[in-house]
This record gives sequence, C-alpha cells and structure tokens, in this order.
Amino acid sequence: MAPFSHLSLSERVEIQSRLSGSQILNAIARYLHRDRQTIAREVQNNRTFVFRAVPGCGPNNCARRQGCKHKNVCPRCVNRRGLCSFCGLCNEHCPDYEPAHCLRLEQAPFCCNGCTKIKSCPIKRYMYLADKAQAKAQDRLHDVRSGLTLSEEELAYTNQLVSSLIQKGQSIHHIYLNHKDELFCSEKTLP
Repeated sequence: MAPFSHLSLSERVEIQSRLSGSQILNAIARYLHRDRQTIAREVQNNRTFVFRAVPGCGPNNCARRQGCKHKNVCPRCVNRRGLCSFCGLCNEHCPDYEPAHCLRLEQAPFCCNGCTKIKSCPIKRYMYLADKAQAKAQDRLHDVRSGLTLSEEELAYTNQLVSSLIQKGQSIHHIYLNHKDELFCSEKTLP
C-alpha cells in the first residue's frame, strides 16, 4: 500500500473510469496500490448527486410507484387525468409515499457508475465524477486548513473560561471534558 497521501486527479479519473466499467472496489484499490477503505471513503465522501428524469416519468421516486393507483393527491396536480405515480409534485402530499432507495448507494460501490439500470431508474442518483470529486476534496482541505472561525465574542469567552480554569490547576483535557458544550472548538484546538 502507498504511504499516506491524498488522491490525485489522475487517480480519481481512474476510479471513475473503473467504476463505470463495473469494477469492484477491491480491484480498483489493488490497481491504485491503495487500501480498499480509502477508495470506499473517497467514493462516499466525494460522489455527486445527479438528477435525471426518466423519459415519460416525473421526478417521482416513491418505493410504491409501480402499483400506485392514486389520482389527484396534491392540490396543484399538473396531471389531472393520469396517475400521481407519474408526477413528482405528489410525493409530499401522498399519505402512502415512501422514498425509494437503492442498495447500490448503501453498499459498495456507493454510486450509480456502471449500473445497468441507470437509464430507467427513477431513484435519486449519485455519480462519482472525478473533476467534481477533486473540487470537493480541495474545498475540504482548504476549509480544514483555514483556521478557526470564531467571532470575537466566542474567542473572548473561550479565552476567559479556559484561562481561569488553567490558573486553578486544571488540565486542558479535564476542562474540555467538563465544558465541551460551552466551548466552540475541539480539545486539540484549545492549547
């Protein structure tokens, strides 16, 4: 396995192409000389929600859509003569609405890349797109390294609380455990 380093854009492109080719995460990890968990976390953290309506259907993703016979469920139904199962507006008004879910999104590969049913599937879609994954990862790194985002009042309160308790002989760990609901940062950020 490679020593700890962030995935590069070329590795993300490779992940995208191999996922689109229906390769399993173990094979992708072996090819990139990475741990399988690294690839799994990468896909889960950096996948992108993509909505594409199925031709002839609205954005209805109800699990009971197939056998649904409801009509005129919502007050502003655009599909007055037809069934509500073809209307995405009825989801929030239907008493029998149950959001559909796909096991492919809950377990490996955690995205719709390489799915054979993608052209006819009305369920929400998550795609692993290398360029968007790279942008998300870069934004996350930037946010982590940008420092504290405390206001002056929060900083003054934290400083006053922690300083007074340190002067009484308490450790940072003890202060954090007893006052973590009042503090605006993690234990590692306190010193």
